Amino acid sequence: MTLRPLRLVVAGALVWQLHGAHALAAAPPGPDSAGAMLERLGPLLKRLRDPFVPPQSHSPSVIATTPDTVAAPPAPVEPAPPPLPPKLRAVVLAGPRSLANLDGTVAEIGATVDGWRLVEVREREAVLVRDGRTHVVSIDHGAAGDPARRPQ
Repeated sequence: MTLRPLRLVVAGALVWQLHGAHALAAAPPGPDSAGAMLERLGPLLKRLRDPFVPPQSHSPSVIATTPDTVAAPPAPVEPAPPPLPPKLRAVVLAGPRSLANLDGTVAEIGATVDGWRLVEVREREAVLVRDGRTHVVSIDHGAAGDPARRPQ
């Protein structure tokens, strides 16, 4: 397919859309009518943008809107689920100097691991606090009662 018939089809479709069928019927017949039509459509074609190139600015001359177009309300933002506490791997009981191994990080009471503050170490358990929420993690079950943190 050559470029000239394609131009004729595009030009005819544009004239049809812009001016209706009577504009095509009024065009004089002959080989020069397509060229004349393209000359008349030249300014319009220059205003149209390439649909495969992202727009650089949104100007009213390029984007047509209708009065009944209403923007959809933004979707409600669901709060992110709270992060899971680190897995407890080991504890060392030594009173106020007790230690806990949380996801491979050895922490003493008062230390913070991944945003979780270690507040107490018990036999096979550690008490963690984050954002005012208290979680008890154990060596056997991860977070107390949380099957997702059980060892595999």
